[in-house]
Amino acid sequence: MKGRSLAPRMLLLITLLAGLLIGCSAPAPLPDFRYYRLSPATATTALEQPALSAPLVVNGVQADGVHGERPILYATDPDSLRISQYHYQVWNDPPPSLVQRRALQLFDARNIAPLVTNRLDPRIEAYRVSIRLNRFEVIRVDGVNREVVAGMRIRADFDGSRLPLMEKQYTLRRAAEGESLTSGTAELSVAVDEILLKFADDLVAADAARRQ
Repeated sequence: MKGRSLAPRMLLLITLLAGLLIGCSAPAPLPDFRYYRLSPATATTALEQPALSAPLVVNGVQADGVHGERPILYATDPDSLRISQYHYQVWNDPPPSLVQRRALQLFDARNIAPLVTNRLDPRIEAYRVSIRLNRFEVIRVDGVNREVVAGMRIRADFDGSRLPLMEKQYTLRRAAEGESLTSGTAELSVAVDEILLKFADDLVAADAARRQ
């Protein structure tokens, strides 16, 4: 009789253990990825006539270390030597691709050259721009945006010239407010635009000085 009374209990225990094992082996829920892109480009006034006398080629943008990866970077101090990555908050494309596309868009809208492109036969005389991205992060303190920092080393060459037309480091900080990462990435977009438009004006001035 005792053996018969223990059987239902054993069956119940086995059933409970099986349920626990199934629960433990169930796949964990997938992380909720959030993708960000640059905000719409800053409006710029087009020149009446292209300032440069040849096509402008924007080469593929290079990046230092983690600045070439898709996770959004943040720091807790603007001058900190340490930067961190968000795990599930990422750019829709790597920042070098975002910056190159924005440069093409802005330089074309500014009408600084008769043709703005990222590919051109090397036998065709052209201005060629090389960009290295070295700052591209949001500064957040206690979960709140404080500012953004964008930095690029930009060089412009004219085919046939022994020296570059110009090479300059551009670093820009912009205040950013609010807890939303969206507002931080929007300010970072504006910082990128300000750097690229400032470079466009500097390039036009450098080329005018070359031709004098």
